[in-house]
Amino acid sequence: MNVVSVIIITALALVLAYLAYRVGYKQRNLSVTKAIPKIGASVKIDKTRISLMALDSHSSRLKVEWAEKHILELYLMFRNFSETDFYTISVEENPEKRTQSLRVDMNLAALNFETSALIIGDALHNLRSALDHLYYEVVLTCGGKPSNWTRFPISDSREGLETNFIKSALKQKQITAAVADFILNTIKPYEAGNLALWGLHQLNILDKHEVIVPVLKLVGFFGVRLEDENGQMVGATDYIADESCTIPISGTYGKKIKLKNKGRASTNVIFDVGASIFAGQTVYPSLKWVAEEVTRTIKAFEILLA
Repeated sequence: MNVVSVIIITALALVLAYLAYRVGYKQRNLSVTKAIPKIGASVKIDKTRISLMALDSHSSRLKVEWAEKHILELYLMFRNFSETDFYTISVEENPEKRTQSLRVDMNLAALNFETSALIIGDALHNLRSALDHLYYEVVLTCGGKPSNWTRFPISDSREGLETNFIKSALKQKQITAAVADFILNTIKPYEAGNLALWGLHQLNILDKHEVIVPVLKLVGFFGVRLEDENGQMVGATDYIADESCTIPISGTYGKKIKLKNKGRASTNVIFDVGASIFAGQTVYPSLKWVAEEVTRTIKAFEILLA
């Protein structure tokens, strides 16, 4: 066998190896599956049935980042107020009963509830908008055509979600069957499936029609020290109040009580009645919870449509 024959045989072998690799590559591509992050149920979906291109979630993440800045601004506003000298504590004597009471007076003027209401509204709008931006890109990624009414589907129930949103999106070929199944059975954006997203939707609707003004509830006073005429500590060290009030001090009959330390305060700002599932819930942790769920939802779609 001469040199030319060896070169020809080697070249043919390389060509055959390359063709075999390409065939195997195509076969492997047809069976690619991708695990979906566990938001609801964890599922595997054939990637070749999902989308035509990778998802662009940049604008959604920008919206979440902006919402988180508003949420942090609220936290700092509430914390800074707690650290101000917004309250006074004094001891009041009841001559008839020969007992003592703790008098708490609070000045809430430094806590601007109207400003905090506007910040809450901005945070809610940006979080809801992040989801809408996400779904718009999902439609494009699936090869669909968004409309003026394209928005992230959220409903009161699974049946309503499927009937009012999913079936229509499938009929208009805005999303694939795999994406529809992912929304229904993994994201579950309805009251019984994903309370955070459903609650966000409800609050955002409320904020479009009225200002969501938070209220101050259960202010805690910690490290209060009261002493009798012998220097013995009496009463409790921690107290809770909703507003300016008088609190009876136990074990003070016939004693002279002096306030030695008025302690420190911790405020609890909550959503007022009417704020859907968030009524009575502390504002800052609730908004953080919703922002985290929106971020998880974006991440889930990023992985699904990578």
